[in-house]
Amino acid sequence: MSRKTPEHHEGFRLKKSSLLQLIILAVAILIIAPQFKQFAGSWRLLGQLDIGWVILAVFAMSVSILFATLVYLFLVPEKLPFRRTAAIQLATYFTNRLLPSGLGGIGFNALYLVKQAKLSRTESSVYATANNLIGFVAFMICMWSAALFSSTDLSPHIPIKIILITIGSVALILAVVSVFIKSVQKKIIDFLGHLVAVVINIIRHPKRLVAAIFSSIGITISYAATLWLCSKSVGINLSVLDLFIAFLVGNTALTISPTPGGLGAVEAAIVGVLVATNIDPAQALAAVVLFRLISYWAPIIPGYISFRWATKNDYV
Repeated sequence: MSRKTPEHHEGFRLKKSSLLQLIILAVAILIIAPQFKQFAGSWRLLGQLDIGWVILAVFAMSVSILFATLVYLFLVPEKLPFRRTAAIQLATYFTNRLLPSGLGGIGFNALYLVKQAKLSRTESSVYATANNLIGFVAFMICMWSAALFSSTDLSPHIPIKIILITIGSVALILAVVSVFIKSVQKKIIDFLGHLVAVVINIIRHPKRLVAAIFSSIGITISYAATLWLCSKSVGINLSVLDLFIAFLVGNTALTISPTPGGLGAVEAAIVGVLVATNIDPAQALAAVVLFRLISYWAPIIPGYISFRWATKNDYV
């Protein structure tokens, strides 16, 4: 009897996850279906891409691996080999496709730090999570800079401030609610105990922290540049602020989506922002499809090769 209960619960969780994904898919279909005739032109536009912009987009995406590697080299006090760390970052383009909200990348990097830097599992998880927190800070720096030095073509009827406040409020509520779950409480206490030691270690090396933040800014700019170049390839001219707003909304959809890589949610979110800037729906979808092809689908194969190489050589 005791063995059957966990299997039953596991199956139940699987069914709930599948049901949630079906609901998201149904909502996406309901939203996109009425506009299908408008979006049908996207496939024609994809056949008329400016290859020069596409090549630059691929290059911009590739540069993100360099910056992702530098973040860990600066953040972790123990010396990490550049080539091996870069291979691990490339491998996360595969592992992140298996789990939602970037959990595949956090877990894989944590395992790597356990092996390479000889850290405990909790300490390595703290450093991997700190990388994500630094990424958030870097993104907000880019967002604020764009807001200061650029303008937006978004419809004045769209309450951007209200939307951003709502997103922040929902994230805060979810965080507060999770604190009252006993299993989460135990993990948080253990995590915070190691977090203090890690934070102190990071603060002792402010130059390394600043370098890690600038490297993380490089990641954000690489992804934003990829989206901008994909937009240019189909004839769209985005302002810097609109670009980062679209990127912010897409990242938010990626974070809260239960599907690996935020499939469906990210595309719908970015297309929605682009259409709100009075861009033709067919052009918007074509740009987003190309962006996701370059930033999500294309890196899977080299990511898998790197994943196999890392596991074969016992680096994780």
